Amino acid sequence: MKVSLQKLVADIKYAERIRMEEFRGLVKFMSDYGLKNGLVITKEHEAEETIEGFKIRLVPLWKWLLEDLENYEFLAPKNKVSKEME
Repeated sequence: MKVSLQKLVADIKYAERIRMEEFRGLVKFMSDYGLKNGLVITKEHEAEETIEGFKIRLVPLWKWLLEDLENYEFLAPKNKVSKEME
């Protein structure tokens, strides 16, 4: 059985309050890579936002850890940190 993976970019904002300005980098990354959906892992906040036409889902860490993640392919920008891990 062939499963189609959904490409997803994730960001972590483990704080009590999250300001909309903090999504700029995520939206730029999504735009650069042609992604429509993003995920922000939070401390407690749960919501779904649409910013500049991009759908961003905010989900608490505990809930995200319980989700089935087999159908996702996570993307990360190539930078110094990710190159060191290769």
